[in-house]
Amino acid sequence: MIRLPILKDELAFLEKHLPQLESRADLGQLATEFKTQIADG
Repeated sequence: MIRLPILKDELAFLEKHLPQLESRADLGQLATEFKTQIADG
């Protein structure tokens, strides 16, 4: 259960961005945008 806090954060991130995930066909590009946002803080 060590990863539980990390998984909880990941789930919260996905729930927050669910509308974008549902409306975008190009999930590869969206994943790249998320990666950039996370890297930028």
